[in-house]
Amino acid sequence: MVAALGALLAVGTGLALTVPREGLQGLWAPQESPVEAGEGPASPSPTHSAGPLPPVGEVELGALEHDHFTARVPQDWQSTDTTDEAQENNDAAVARFTLRDPYVEDLTLVLSVYHHEDGPKPGVEGLRGWEQGYAEGGLEDWQLLVLEDLSSESEGWDIGSLEGLHTNSAREESERWLLEQRKVRAEEGAEYFLFANVPAHLREEYRPLVEEVADSFGPPGA
Repeated sequence: MVAALGALLAVGTGLALTVPREGLQGLWAPQESPVEAGEGPASPSPTHSAGPLPPVGEVELGALEHDHFTARVPQDWQSTDTTDEAQENNDAAVARFTLRDPYVEDLTLVLSVYHHEDGPKPGVEGLRGWEQGYAEGGLEDWQLLVLEDLSSESEGWDIGSLEGLHTNSAREESERWLLEQRKVRAEEGAEYFLFANVPAHLREEYRPLVEEVADSFGPPGA
């Protein structure tokens, strides 16, 4: 099963950030689930610097370009290329980048790309297995909020979305909001997986931002 990826409404076109495949080296230990993959230590990008917390609605997005994907992401967030770690866990992984809000220590957004020789599972089906594992004890106090098929809202994409709440006692902000989205094209063998892990009390504040990044995440040149 593939591992992998929710709200400031961003404005402005922003700076294009082009990151080569070898990019920044990740500092995580290999993980087995999307939740664990979002819990590793941060490694700041030298192109980013922290400052005063920007007002809601004034975070600017810029293009993050890669050989295997493009996405519009917050310009001042810390980014880490964790592709090597992803490939140690899953032969289908071709890229993974981790983004961290420099103003909120416990907030993580992960963008992963997989190529499946036999075709990926449908968007919702792939998430249903993860949700079952969470419900059976994979996550403490797991509460499912949303598991839905968004394919009708897309053009040529099979999209599934999973959203829920859980507790992570190891984190300073122990009450967590999790959002995962799988965007697949079976005929191309392509899967774009977004994973977000956010303090629960910030979920409505950060939801528009995460959803905008998810909408922009796709193949190069999209």
